[in-house]
Amino acid sequence: MDSSGNGRTATLVGSPSYVAGRFGRGLSLNGTTNYVTLPASSTLIPTPGAVTITVHFKTTDAANDLYIVSTRRAVAGSFLSFSLLSTGKVRWVYPSIGTVGVMNGAATVNDGNWHFASFVKDGNVNTGYIDEVQDATVTQTYDITPSADVAQICHLGAWAGINGSGDEVAFWSRALGASDRKRVMMGMGPVG
Repeated sequence: MDSSGNGRTATLVGSPSYVAGRFGRGLSLNGTTNYVTLPASSTLIPTPGAVTITVHFKTTDAANDLYIVSTRRAVAGSFLSFSLLSTGKVRWVYPSIGTVGVMNGAATVNDGNWHFASFVKDGNVNTGYIDEVQDATVTQTYDITPSADVAQICHLGAWAGINGSGDEVAFWSRALGASDRKRVMMGMGPVG
């Protein structure tokens, strides 16, 4: 369901089941045949602007490079995403000039507990947070061009996603500050 009023209602692929979420109901996703997609939209990730992607998730998966949330440009491949490494830590992927950049996080998240991940792009600064603790950050010049962005939860094209649960995935067309991210983490919306 799209609570923004922008008509970007998600599509459930396969037969994900509803489970107890972090807040209300969430989805149990296996990342291969059960995942979620959002319709293509050139405004999903604003250009050049700022963006924040947030999600609550839990998993015990230990396979390598399993997507948690991803956006994908129609022509240039991965845009912004975060995935789970075999170490149980998050890999944050951000756009760079003609390619993508990678930040490997420090927090272990495959412990079966709910975690709140947020990826904030603010100008040339990319920062990933786990449970509102900074997990990785880098300053990088962007190669952003408008195109049809597709978002997927627990999947990215032919690549698998985590086997676990997800809840409250949101895309914000601005860089949320610490107080707003904390409100979203606690199940409230940001101020304003």
